[in-house]
Amino acid sequence: MSLFAFGPQAQAQFPESFTGATFPPTGWTTFETGPDASQQWVRITSPTNSAPGAAQIRYSVAGATNVDYLVTPQFTPGAGDELSFWEREAFSPDYGSTFSVMVSTTTPDVAGFSTTLWTRGETPTFTSFTLRSVSLAAYVGTPIYIAFVNSNDDGDSWRVDDVDVSAAPFCGDLICNGAETFATCPGDCPPVPGSCDAPVALTSGVPLFSETSCGSGVQLPDNACSTTYDSDAPAEAMVYSYTTGGTAEDITVSMTSVVGTYSGLSMISGTCNDPGATCLGFVGNSGTGPRTFTAVGVPASTTVHVYVTTWPTPNCVTSYDLLLTATPLLCSAPTASTSMEIADCGAGTYTVEVTVTGTGDGATVNLVSDLLGTEYAAVDGTNMGGNPYVMGPYTMDSPATLTMEHELDDACDVALGTFNYLSANCPTIVTCGSTTNETYCYVDNDLQEWNYAASAAFPLALSFNAGYIENCCDRLRIYDGTDNSGALLFDSYDAGFVGNDLTGVSVTASSGNIFMDFDSDFSVNCSSGLPWDWDLNCLTCAPPDVASVDVVPACPGGFGVDVQIDGFGSGSSATINYSVNSVPQTPIVVSTTGTTNLTGFSNGDDVDITVAHESDSDCDLTYNNNTYTCPPANDLCEDAIMMSCNSTVFGTTVNGTNTNQPTGDCGVNTGTFTDYTGTQTAPGVWYTVMGWDGPMTASTCNGTTTFDTQIWIGTTEDCITLTCVEGNDDAVGGCSFNGLLSTKTWDATAGQLYYIYVTGSIFGSPQGVFELSVTCGDFNPACTENGLNLEFQNDANPGGVTWEIEDETGSVVVVSGTNAFPANSIGTQAICLPDGCYRLSVTDPAGDGITGYELRESGMNGRRIIDNTGNSITGTSAIAN
Repeated sequence: MSLFAFGPQAQAQFPESFTGATFPPTGWTTFETGPDASQQWVRITSPTNSAPGAAQIRYSVAGATNVDYLVTPQFTPGAGDELSFWEREAFSPDYGSTFSVMVSTTTPDVAGFSTTLWTRGETPTFTSFTLRSVSLAAYVGTPIYIAFVNSNDDGDSWRVDDVDVSAAPFCGDLICNGAETFATCPGDCPPVPGSCDAPVALTSGVPLFSETSCGSGVQLPDNACSTTYDSDAPAEAMVYSYTTGGTAEDITVSMTSVVGTYSGLSMISGTCNDPGATCLGFVGNSGTGPRTFTAVGVPASTTVHVYVTTWPTPNCVTSYDLLLTATPLLCSAPTASTSMEIADCGAGTYTVEVTVTGTGDGATVNLVSDLLGTEYAAVDGTNMGGNPYVMGPYTMDSPATLTMEHELDDACDVALGTFNYLSANCPTIVTCGSTTNETYCYVDNDLQEWNYAASAAFPLALSFNAGYIENCCDRLRIYDGTDNSGALLFDSYDAGFVGNDLTGVSVTASSGNIFMDFDSDFSVNCSSGLPWDWDLNCLTCAPPDVASVDVVPACPGGFGVDVQIDGFGSGSSATINYSVNSVPQTPIVVSTTGTTNLTGFSNGDDVDITVAHESDSDCDLTYNNNTYTCPPANDLCEDAIMMSCNSTVFGTTVNGTNTNQPTGDCGVNTGTFTDYTGTQTAPGVWYTVMGWDGPMTASTCNGTTTFDTQIWIGTTEDCITLTCVEGNDDAVGGCSFNGLLSTKTWDATAGQLYYIYVTGSIFGSPQGVFELSVTCGDFNPACTENGLNLEFQNDANPGGVTWEIEDETGSVVVVSGTNAFPANSIGTQAICLPDGCYRLSVTDPAGDGITGYELRESGMNGRRIIDNTGNSITGTSAIAN
C-alpha cells in the first residue's frame, strides 16, 4: 500500500550537521529509485566531519543502477549565498559511483531534480572529508530544494556532513568570513597563531610559561615523529619554531609543569606538518612529568619546528612550560639524507639508506646505529661502495636510532633520526608446511582488510571453519593478489553463496597472496552468530585448473551443474566428488580436460562439489551451495496460462522473475482502491482469458492468497509492447479478506484476448501462493448450463501436463491451461463454455505427469463425458452440445 501526505513546506535551517538522533532532520526527506530498496540514507556517528553525526548512503547491490536522494527542505537563496558541505567516500578503489548535488525549483521528487549543480566520480578518490562549495547565484530569490544523490551499482558508500548555505567568501575584501582561511585568502585572514603558518618563535634560553594548546584550533595530522601523538581533528596542537645560527647547534627542548594527560613533544626539520620531514626528537606519554630531548648537530641556518600534541583523548594540553636551549658547535657538522624504511616482509626486517652529502670539517664520517653499532667506518660518500649506504637490516617493530659521527669532534655528530617499520604493515606470512589459523568477530559499521603471503613460491589456500555473516547487508570479498585489483575468488554477495554461514568457503590463490576486505552495515554483527575462524596453508602441489562451475537450469523439473576442468595441476587426473542435500553421490574420475555434466537435480537441491587433486588433498577445490529452483511455468508472458470465464486457478510467484513486467501505473482509482504500480521488484506470473462482451473481474481476494498482491490487465500482440486496460494494487474496502489483496473490473470485448499479470506490491519483494478468479458479467453469470470439471489423477511430475479445448474445426483454442495441482493428488479444474461443439486434448509429454483424467459436467451428479481413469496417455474426444 502506498501512502502520500502533502502539507506546508518547511523553510530549511542551516547549518545542518546531523546532530540530532532523528533522521532525516525536520523538513528533510529521502527517497530511492532502483531495484535495491534495502539501502537508504541514514545517520551515522562515525566517521563524521564534526561530531556527533553525519549522513550516509551505503552502496546498493542488485545488478542494476540505484539512485538515492537526500533532500533539504525548501529555502530561498539570498544574494551571494553558496552551498557548502563536507563529503567523502568509504573505499579507495574506483567502484564506479557518481556523487552529485542537484536542484529543483518545483517539487522534491525525481521529476523535479533535473539540474545538476556539482558532480564527481571516484577518480581521484576522497576517503577523508573534503569541503565542497557550490554557487547558488542562478537561484537568488527563487525557492529551491537541494538533493544529495548517490548513483551506483555495487559501488561505494557516500558520507555528507556540515551542510550550510551562507554568503560566499570573497578574497580581497579585507574581511575574513565564510569558508575563508589564511591559506585561501591570506589578504583577508590572518594566520592562526601557533599554526604552521604562524608558529610561535622560540628564543634560546628564554622560557615560555603557562602555554596551552586548548582553543588553538590547530591540527597536525602528519606528524613525522609520531602517528599517535599527531593531533587529528578535533584534537588541538601548538607549533613553535627556531632557526639555528651560522654554525651547527645542539638543541635541547624541555616541556615541564604539564597539566593534562597523554601529551607529546616533537621536533622536526623540513616542512611543517609534512610526514616526510626529518624527526629530530620525540617524547610522548600519559604522565605529567617533564618531557625533554636533545637533537645533536642541527646544521647551521636550519629552521626546526617544535610540536606540542596529544593522544586522541584528551583533545588538548591544558597547561605547560616550554624551554629551548641551543648550544653552538665549534666544529662543522657533516650532512646526509636518509630514505624511508625499506621493508623485507619475508625476512621480517627493514633497512635505511643513508646518502652522505658532506663530511663537515672532517675527511670522513662513521655511520652508527644503536642496534648494530658502527656499520660503516670512515666513509665519505664515495668509498666502500659509495652512496647510498644501506643501514641494517633491523628486525621489524624494533626502532633503530641512526647517528652520523664527525671524524674529530663528537659535538658535531648528527642525529639522522629514529626509524622503524611495523610488521602490521606487512602481509601475514603463512609458513609453508604449517597451518596459520585466524579468528575475527566483526562489529557494526566495520571496515577491515587482511593480507597474507606464502613464505615460499607456492599457491596459498584459505578455508573457513566457521563464521556467520549477514548476507544481505555485510560483504566479504577475497582476492588472488596483494590488493583488490587481483582476481576475485569469493564474494558473499554472489548468488552462488546461499545463507549466512561461511563454513566450507574455500579458495586458492595461485599467486601465493590473498587479500580480503570486509564492510558491515549498522545492524547485526558477530554477536548474532558464530565468530569467524579460518585456516591458511601453502600448497606444495598445484591444484586442478577449474575454469568454471556453472548451474544449468533444466526446467521445469530442476537443474544440472557443469564443471569445466582445463588442467589437472600437478596431477594427471582429478576426481569430482559431490553430494546432494549432504548425501554423497558416486565420484567421477576425469582424465581428459573439458566439461563434465552433473544432471538430475530437483528444484531446491543443495549440491556441494569438490574437485579433488589426484594425490594431494591440500590441492582439492571446493564449490559448495550450488542450487536452483525453476520459476513457475507461466513466469514469462509468452508462457501465459489460459483461463476461462468464471474459473479459478491456484498459482504461485515464488522463485519467479519480473522479466518484461508491465511498467508504469495502470488503472483508474475508484474510491479507496489504488492502481497497479509498475516499479516493483517482486516476481510475477501471467494468465490469459478470452473476453466476453460486458464487465469482467479478476481478483486475488480470497482466503488462499498469502501476500500483498497487484494485478495488471491488458493486451499485447508480442509480449513486448504491453497496453494497459486496468490494474489494481490494494482493494481497500473492496476485499473482505484483506485490503492488501487485489480486485479489478473492466469492460471487456468478445474475441479480445486479455493478459493478466499477478505480482507483489512495491514495498519489499513480496511473493507467495495465490488464488486467481476470473468472473464474467451478465452473459454467463453462473455458468449453470455449460459448467465442466476436468479432474486430474496426478502422478509424480504433473508440471508438464497441458490441456486445451478447441472449437469443432480444431483451429481455434477456446480455453487452455496447465496442471497446477500437487504431485500424487487429485485436482479439479473448473471450465465454462458457451453453447457449441468442442474437442478436448490432454498432453502428458513425459508420461509421468498423470495416471489418468475425467471430464464431467459440474454439479453434484454431473454426467461423465470422458473417463480416462488409469489410462495415462494423451486423450482426445469430441463433445456435442
